[in-house]
Amino acid sequence: MGALPAASPAVHCRPVPARHPPVRSVLPVLFVLLALALLLLPAPGGTAAAQEAPAALTLPVPAGSPEQPEDPGDQRTIAGLRARAYESGPIEIVRTLATTPQYTSYLIAYPSDGLRVTGYLNVPHGEGPFPVLLVNHGYVPPAGYVAVASNYTKREGDFFAARGYLTAGSDYRGHGNNPGNAPGAHLESAYVVDAMNLLAALKRYPRADAGRVGVWGHSNGGSVSERMLVVSADVDATVIWAGVSADAVDAWLYLRDWLHRPEREVRERWGHPDETPDLYRRMSSRQYLGEVVGPVQIHHGTADASVPYQHGADLDRGLAAAGKRHQLYTYPGAPHNWSGPTWETAIGRSLAFFDANVKGAA
Repeated sequence: MGALPAASPAVHCRPVPARHPPVRSVLPVLFVLLALALLLLPAPGGTAAAQEAPAALTLPVPAGSPEQPEDPGDQRTIAGLRARAYESGPIEIVRTLATTPQYTSYLIAYPSDGLRVTGYLNVPHGEGPFPVLLVNHGYVPPAGYVAVASNYTKREGDFFAARGYLTAGSDYRGHGNNPGNAPGAHLESAYVVDAMNLLAALKRYPRADAGRVGVWGHSNGGSVSERMLVVSADVDATVIWAGVSADAVDAWLYLRDWLHRPEREVRERWGHPDETPDLYRRMSSRQYLGEVVGPVQIHHGTADASVPYQHGADLDRGLAAAGKRHQLYTYPGAPHNWSGPTWETAIGRSLAFFDANVKGAA
């Protein structure tokens, strides 16, 4: 690996326009279409076949809307994720994956909501206790997932472990042979729960220092990490690479406009932000940035075709407005996944950030 370029000062974006245009309901349009259809129907006794009028959308009222006040058990919301208990292990060592001069890597399993979920654990050689880094991976097709082997962010977990961190990453429920449903990270909290349960288990692991904890995430794993930093007061520092926004309205628009899910499908599963704005506000980590405990470092490439650069820039603006310590590093022309000099620069900056705020934490 070549020498790392000197870290440049944090690059904060200039004020940008609003995140997205207002999301408006399509119901008024449907009512107009229904009226026109009725006008075009033939009079009784006519010979033309009657045209079936379009059905109006009937949207369920999700729990936690103004009509149904906050439910502390609603784990879609940040309050619900804060209110619940997390399982603290035990961590099962399934087998040894590799032994290097700096650390030993294990395939592990741990309990999460009654499910046996796999992952990896890298333990540095020595007595410890060692500072902890939880590494959250992004989207990998669940059906073809192979435990740990499909977790592309083990590269980063291995890098940090070789430098004195006890690192771990969850494969998440529903991936490969793991039981449970794999609902995705957008507007869903299952993977956040899996990550929080692994963190709770790590805090009781004998060679882990529960007082020094960092979280790193990429892509969808960035969304998981962003929610963790407002759910847990135990996170000393967070690093997000090319992260999907954990703002619920951003996530709804991301499903529709970037992943090209049919709007009706998105509505049927998650409702509509205009019709349950209070619920969407309470699902959004960015409404709680004023309560973030540790500093945050954001990395994003301007040529990212998988996650809009705006997601990282908006998190930077939100943290600045909340008066929280943070850094934004912009990589001109960089795509979603990094290698070579971009990766070397980003990993060097991330290591220095964790060394200062996790390893060196009192």
